[in-house]
Amino acid sequence: MCAHSCPFRGCRMAPPREALVACACWTASSLAMNVVNKEVAVRFGGSANEVVCVQMLVTTVVQLPGARLERGWRRWAVVVPPLFALMLTTSMWALSCVSIGSFVVARNATPLLTFALEACHGREPVTATRLCLLLGLLAGSLLYERANLRFDGLGTAYLALNMVAGALERYAQQRMLGDPAMECSTATLSMLNNGVAAALLAPALLATEPHKVAGVAAWPRSHSLADNAMLASSCAVATLLSRAGLWAQSLVSATDFLVLGCVSKVALIGLGMAVYRDSHSLASVLAVALSVGSGLGFALRGRIEDRLRRFEIEARKATSCEDFTDEQEMSSFLLSWRRG
Repeated sequence: MCAHSCPFRGCRMAPPREALVACACWTASSLAMNVVNKEVAVRFGGSANEVVCVQMLVTTVVQLPGARLERGWRRWAVVVPPLFALMLTTSMWALSCVSIGSFVVARNATPLLTFALEACHGREPVTATRLCLLLGLLAGSLLYERANLRFDGLGTAYLALNMVAGALERYAQQRMLGDPAMECSTATLSMLNNGVAAALLAPALLATEPHKVAGVAAWPRSHSLADNAMLASSCAVATLLSRAGLWAQSLVSATDFLVLGCVSKVALIGLGMAVYRDSHSLASVLAVALSVGSGLGFALRGRIEDRLRRFEIEARKATSCEDFTDEQEMSSFLLSWRRG
């Protein structure tokens, strides 16, 4: 087992089961992060960027005892954390210029970029089924946020930069995690991600929000015990999210990981419709169903394509009155039929 694989000592699972467990852990952590951050945003209103920096710094400190700078750490430190910091910075800039709906749609388009990257390097075959599923994920978000879309020139540029940075960061992480030369543990990589990114992000915050940064030191006194406990809870969840994310990314493709993130966010919207009576018009329900269905379909794309292929072969058999004795013969017939 790789040093950066399962973060739980003594874990021995078959790869498919481990991938499923890793993705489930990351999804649960991501949903918990959204719920906790919503509460923190209410209690620490107007200081979202500073809260993110505090979460990153706490995550870095928590990972220090288990971190070891093994082979590969320098390459990781100069590639992944800067892209992570750029993604966070452009998120802040974009949200100050465009609507949240526009930002959500852009995030749901990012898997198309990682899919293109993986296809160019032969890691993801390009098929009509896969493209349709990714476009379905994007179409669902467009349908749900259609009334909240707002773009301008500068905001669109920030969104584009954010999408590129996010796609490159996820792709770089996945490639490095799959490299046998990478010997660092998840604790080390999580420490590097958060520590270096926080160090790069801090100057931007000092330049743009100096008064808010100065007020962070007073939070323990200026906020109630419940407020600070909620902030501490968000830091704990952020640490779990970082570790689970690295574990999951070492087992699935970059596109899979981004699609999983999009589906978890859309599922949270669906939960809001069911529990909190959020907007639940027919169009909204269809949008959520389309996004979740497309995301799950992409996760099961291998099985879907295999069934479509078998259905096509059976249809050709029925029209040609041929009998096939094995899979190879069936595939040869299908290829020769397609070529005319």
